[in-house]
Amino acid sequence: MNVNQRRFITVCKLLFLCSVSHKEEIPFRAIWELHRKLRGKNNKDSNQILRWVLAVNPKKMHTVSETVVRGVIGQPVTLPCSYRVAREKDISDMCWGRGPCPNSKCSNKLLHTTGNRVTFRTSQRYNLQGYISYGDVSLTIQEVKAEDAGTYCCRVEIPGWFNDIKQNIQLVGQGGSV
Repeated sequence: MNVNQRRFITVCKLLFLCSVSHKEEIPFRAIWELHRKLRGKNNKDSNQILRWVLAVNPKKMHTVSETVVRGVIGQPVTLPCSYRVAREKDISDMCWGRGPCPNSKCSNKLLHTTGNRVTFRTSQRYNLQGYISYGDVSLTIQEVKAEDAGTYCCRVEIPGWFNDIKQNIQLVGQGGSV
């Protein structure tokens, strides 16, 4: 085993120990980048290490953040979601759905974009009023109803394994109004 392999194993073990002791998610991108560097050198051990990391706790390999937004019946409400766009090629497809973010795609899809255009929506009440080209994919719900309360998922599709940006947004009422 060469020096790079030993470093890779040490980093993986440290990341795993940190994730278990602090109940945080494993920063998979860091592990994947190390794997890619070793794999480029025809290293069979890097595949075994990657399989070990995935087997340890696959549910901790994705990141989902959660935000709470308060709404008022009859008024519009905006559920925030954004990602970084430095160049036009960074514009990603994305979707909004009802319920927590699943492992892939969106459950109960409400809206979908392809590039910087909305290509699907279940209702005219759902709009993206920000600049999609700048990564603002916040969902505006017109004339909020009581049945709109609950969890929404914003998923931005980023190429590669486990790279999607996922955010759960909880819509609740202002003083019980939604």
